[in-house]
Amino acid sequence: MIAVAFLLLSAPVPVLWVDAQAAILDLPETQKVAQRVEAERRRLQANLQTQEAAYEKEAPVGPAREQALSRLEADRVKAEQDLLALEQAGLGPILEKVQATLPKELVRLDVLPILDVDPSCDRTAWLKRRLEGGRPPLSAAPKNCHYSQFLEIDFEAALRGSQLAQRTTKALDLERDRRQATLAEEQRRLRLAGKGEAVLKEVYQAEQAALRRKETEAEAALEEKLLTLLAGLRRPGTLIAEKPTAPISWWKACDVTAWARAQLDGENIPLPACAAAP
Repeated sequence: MIAVAFLLLSAPVPVLWVDAQAAILDLPETQKVAQRVEAERRRLQANLQTQEAAYEKEAPVGPAREQALSRLEADRVKAEQDLLALEQAGLGPILEKVQATLPKELVRLDVLPILDVDPSCDRTAWLKRRLEGGRPPLSAAPKNCHYSQFLEIDFEAALRGSQLAQRTTKALDLERDRRQATLAEEQRRLRLAGKGEAVLKEVYQAEQAALRRKETEAEAALEEKLLTLLAGLRRPGTLIAEKPTAPISWWKACDVTAWARAQLDGENIPLPACAAAP
């Protein structure tokens, strides 16, 4: 998700960033979370295999078989979502402890996802040494890590509300229907040719994978177009980031999401006054 906002301050604000998830990777607590997630992954995989066998017994051939395979794909998607939720729940308390150790000028990228980060503002190595029990000095922010203007773009809102995204979604829906009809015809042809269920399943899974790739590529193309628009707003002293996932005391935003959405649709509306060059 991404959103764009701005604040012009009387004095530039030093902003240093850390990749907290990278910094905690080797901590014992993080390793325990990883072990729990992996154990749950194995359990869910076993359940999916059992469910697949049940679906094959329930509907070995015909349209019912296609419906069973569709249900199995939905089960796989839900399993991945459950694993992600488990990981986030386990890492949450660890990241909260990390937050308590950070000085004001240090922000976590998972809280404030900065676009086009400057490597010279990275203090992840400092945080890692700190978490390992050391007390390394925190080097001051160089001049290029001081900002007087902040822009925040909500990608999801900009994309979801754009006519371009809606046309893309409609085109993908039509493509999905076309592919489903082609797949049904291909499966009928294979059955008449005496092909086994393993071949039918392979064809189905390949077709589903192709659809997912097409959807992912379409989404990536839209996001790339939006990022290209934002590139025109980059200038010294301006920081562009996604909407913070938690409150940051000094972060104020001039929302340009509506501007970005209009630009996607070819409407050349002016930037909000607050987003003008400082």
